Amino acid sequence: MTSWMKGIGLVLGVGMAGIGWALDVADVTREWTAAGKQLAAERAALPAHDEMVRVPAGWFVMGSDKKVDKNAYRAEVPQRKVYLDEYEIDRYEVTTVQYLKFTLAENRPPLIDWQYDGGNFQDTMVNHPVMHVSWYDAEAYCTWAGKRLPSSAEWEKAARGEDGRI
Repeated sequence: MTSWMKGIGLVLGVGMAGIGWALDVADVTREWTAAGKQLAAERAALPAHDEMVRVPAGWFVMGSDKKVDKNAYRAEVPQRKVYLDEYEIDRYEVTTVQYLKFTLAENRPPLIDWQYDGGNFQDTMVNHPVMHVSWYDAEAYCTWAGKRLPSSAEWEKAARGEDGRI
């Protein structure tokens, strides 16, 4: 396996599916509260689910059949066979803990959905997929983690699995 393959992959709650709807939070001013940053630092020590899986090279059917999926977007039709080289992708979505480690290491502000009355980090969400991450923040996270965002074809092949479901 080549070295570039080892750095590939990321399935975020952002995922490729969520990127189209990601919030542009760059214009929102956010700062850590003392209690929020302390709790965040404690939770960042939790183990991260950072397992990657290999997706073998090969053909797969990409897109949607308009006859079957009446709600398919124009860019999703027609269905077509696509060949991809082997790559690796995260087995699980990036969790709040994983993204939190990046946020603290890079001295970035808390995400907009981490803010609530009395603080800005909710303890109950640490192992949930991170949400409300812009494409730019996802790209920055990937660079920090030594990975990259998957292409739409890579994401779809991984999401469909070996049996082509979705």
